[in-house]
Amino acid sequence: MKNIWKYVLIAIPVLLLVASGTFYFIQMPTQEKQNQYAGLIGHGNAFLEQKEYAKSLNAFNEAASLLPARFEAYEGATKVLVAKNQLGQLATLLDNAGMNLSSEERSKLYAMLGNGYLAIQNPSQAQIYFEKAIDQSYQNDVAKVGLAKSLLMQGDYMRARNYLDIPTNSALYEEAYVLKLISKFSDLEGIKEVLAENLTPVDPNIKKIIDDYKNVAKRDAGEELYIKALIGRVYVNSGYSKMAVALLELSKDALMEYSDGLYVLSVAYFNLGDYDDVTTLLKDFSNPNADHDFYLLAARSYQYTGDNTEAIKSFDSAVASSGDKNEEVYKEYVKFLLSEEQYVKAKEVLDKADKKFDEVWIDTAYLQMYTLQKNISKASTYIEKLSKVSDMTDLEKKEYMYWAISHYIDQQKNNDAIIVLAKLKELDKQNAEYYLLAGRLHLQTANVTEAKIELEQAIDYDLTGEVVEEAKKLLSRVN
Repeated sequence: MKNIWKYVLIAIPVLLLVASGTFYFIQMPTQEKQNQYAGLIGHGNAFLEQKEYAKSLNAFNEAASLLPARFEAYEGATKVLVAKNQLGQLATLLDNAGMNLSSEERSKLYAMLGNGYLAIQNPSQAQIYFEKAIDQSYQNDVAKVGLAKSLLMQGDYMRARNYLDIPTNSALYEEAYVLKLISKFSDLEGIKEVLAENLTPVDPNIKKIIDDYKNVAKRDAGEELYIKALIGRVYVNSGYSKMAVALLELSKDALMEYSDGLYVLSVAYFNLGDYDDVTTLLKDFSNPNADHDFYLLAARSYQYTGDNTEAIKSFDSAVASSGDKNEEVYKEYVKFLLSEEQYVKAKEVLDKADKKFDEVWIDTAYLQMYTLQKNISKASTYIEKLSKVSDMTDLEKKEYMYWAISHYIDQQKNNDAIIVLAKLKELDKQNAEYYLLAGRLHLQTANVTEAKIELEQAIDYDLTGEVVEEAKKLLSRVN
């Protein structure tokens, strides 16, 4: 599928919270209000569990209008809007309507919003709402740990330390302990001091980080470059790439002779969106035995800078240097070529992969390519071939069905499209791509009402942004 800028727009009004209800609700007995409120919260949570986000938000909206001083409706609405990445609307909601709640309740909701911003790698916005959460309740450990994370993501490790006073009996203590290590930057003595607490973690991911720091603590202070590379790798793997850059950038020249450290710095640049820095750094790195990961990183960076010629050269080098482990390299290469409509090169790479591997993804990629090219006979050949494969994973089935349905719709073979659509829905009834394709089919058959319903459902189910842009374009033909 084509990569689409990831943003999601929920096609319903944001939750409206009111200070008082209508005359009818004012007259309703208190117990009846409470019963109705509980029922609406139950419906909202059930719809949320089923990923029926519009229905869920409507239920929470109605519940909050009924009893605006109760917390559950706000909490439910917050979960929906975080899931749908409607964080700006959620911020407005909490700022304008949260005064109905206690300080502790407002603190909890602001922390949820902060974590929503962390999830989309926006630490500066996350910081704002974690600070609001702490202003409402300094006892909110979730907010303190979240604020420390957001500060570390921005490279402010000195200030981050101020929010890691988490008690040992807190469920967040292990996480805070790791953040203390991370906040020590390159201070070996400080790292050793934290390690002296001898935490035995339950979480295997936390154990891995602590083990990495124990390895750091064993090194001699003279092994500066090696120590920096070890710590930089922890930073990159933990989401603190700005810290890795601050740590390694001053040693850039020395890293040219140390490939592990150079790769860590390159990944940090990439994670921060500094793609020109990646390509500049790797262009100066000449090593005939370089791992294919270097070439892949360069290829991805050239994609983002719009230099497809260099991206293809780097992908070719990645294939050549990856040996027998290059199936995933081929996959990524083909996906890039198809997204850029480089069909001649895509066929060349697919033909090479087809000689090396006997995998479903190759035939599905051929089907995608021929569908996009409107090559009816060859697309039909691969649909027939794939329809006979009995051991596909569900993910492989969905990918194959998507392109088969797209082909049928393009060729106005509506009955065939309907048959495969039914199988796709049976496989995953919450698949946003199913509703997108169903909307396309209804538009083709001039069933505007059903098309609108299906396309709005596609937007509601989509959490990744993979289909929303196309769904909105099709909806513009309906509205």
